[in-house]
Parts: sequence; structure tokens; C-alpha cells
Amino acid sequence: MDRKEIRETIGVTALVLSLIFVGLEMRQNTRLLQAQTRDAITSKQLETVSWVATDQQNSRVFRVGWDSMETLTPDEEWQYATLVQGIMREWENSHYQAGLGLFTREEIEARQEAWCQNMISSSGFRDVWDQQRLRYAASFRAVIDNFVADAESFEQGASNSEWRDGILVSQCLDA
Repeated sequence: MDRKEIRETIGVTALVLSLIFVGLEMRQNTRLLQAQTRDAITSKQLETVSWVATDQQNSRVFRVGWDSMETLTPDEEWQYATLVQGIMREWENSHYQAGLGLFTREEIEARQEAWCQNMISSSGFRDVWDQQRLRYAASFRAVIDNFVADAESFEQGASNSEWRDGILVSQCLDA
């Protein structure tokens, strides 16, 4: 090999090693971004939960609204709807982040199962969804609409979901 071939070989080798290094850095950055995303979403969830868990009035409104918004005053109904919309906005954000690959399939399916159980268990959540669904992205609406359909089937006795020992076992993700 002459000097020119040696330089070309060294140059190609350096380029390949650089590309491998960039690939490894991108992979590490993706993991870091996934961790930061999960941490941010968890912080938002804890903040949302604290609205209800640390204030007796908010807790009462949420508990009553969960079963039915009919007995809430107009101000309480607005308060409940606003809280539920905040929760659903967090769900939509998780859905969006999952679409970007920032959640594993196992993680997003666990979240979706919880969303489904909320939609089946709470007529208040379904009422807010019916009133506000067009404010959310179409792909997210399709997911929640599927859960609402399962909730309606559940109420009519035609769903695969069932109560076992006080826990709702749904088949939302199998549909």
C-alpha cells in the first residue's frame, strides 16, 4: 500500500468510527430524553393528584363528579370539568409522547388501560369527554372514543370488561 491508500483507509476508518460514535450518542440522548419525559409527566400527574388530595372541596367535587355531574352546582361542575380536562390533556400528552417513541409499548398500554378504566368507571369523565372531545387531537380522540364505546357496552352488559373483587378488569386494549 502506498501513502495515498493508507490515508484513504485511515480517513474511511475515522469516518466509520465517527458515525458509530454519533449513533451511540444519539441512542444515549434518546434514553435521556425518555427519562426526562417520563419524569415531567410524572411531576404533572402528581401536581394534578395534589389538587384533589390536598383540598377537601376539590376532593368532594371530584368524588361526586366522578359518579355524576348532575348533583354539582354550576361552579362545581365547571371545577370538575376543568380538573378532568387537565387530566385528559396529560393523557393526550402521553399519547403524543408515545407516538414519538418516548414510551415503550408496555408503558403506554398500562397508561391506556388506566384511561380505559376511568372512562368505564366514571360517568363524569364520559360527560366531560362528550362535551370537550373536539378540543383534542384526532388520533387521541380515536383512542378515547374506543374506550367510551367499551364503557357504553359495559353499561349495557355487552362488554368484555368486568368487576372482579372490586377491581375493574377491562379488555379495552384487546378490542
